[in-house]
Amino acid sequence: MSAAAEGGDGFTAAASEGFPGRIAVLRAHGGDGRGRRHRSAEHEHGRAAARAALGLLGGPGLERVPIGADADGCPVWPAGVAGSISHSAPWAAAAAAWTRSGVRGVGVDVEVVRPRHAALWERVVMPDDAQAAPPGAPAEYVATVCFALREAVYKCVFPVLRVPMDWPDARLATNWDVGSAGVVLGERLGCDGALAAEFRAHDGAVVALCWWTAGASRK
Repeated sequence: MSAAAEGGDGFTAAASEGFPGRIAVLRAHGGDGRGRRHRSAEHEHGRAAARAALGLLGGPGLERVPIGADADGCPVWPAGVAGSISHSAPWAAAAAAWTRSGVRGVGVDVEVVRPRHAALWERVVMPDDAQAAPPGAPAEYVATVCFALREAVYKCVFPVLRVPMDWPDARLATNWDVGSAGVVLGERLGCDGALAAEFRAHDGAVVALCWWTAGASRK
């Protein structure tokens, strides 16, 4: 992910290769992180990131189109757009792409790296992930990256397939040096086409992006 604009309150970016859409990451200030009011604020913050991503994508008034949710809780994007929203206080992220570009699905996840995330290791870090991780990298960082990447994969494919996914269903070939990952899904999901993912560490958080391009056969 290469930043197009960056500052203490977040950044907007395009993926470094392949992804034809746009991503917006915003930082909120204040709040105690608890309670119904906080959850409502996080929801609105996520929608603000979605409007920012749509504005970057272009199209007359696109950023003013309301984004609701369907029966499964998936965001309902404007016609012709595939997108995804994530929030983890104080961050919110959204990514969007035109489906006419060949993108069938988009998934984004933002996670704050916390020491307690090391406990995720046994669930989300597969043996191949552990072997590829940088030597000496903190367990909470590796676990957060693997968690965010697999969440982004799930959010990319579930709105299209409507099939639940388990953590091992997404095999990652992660290049930690450049922040990219090849993705192969388990056969039971029946997902044709090609999946790719990227991640970036930014100010104590990890942002992961996955996109699904139709037409190519899985290997």
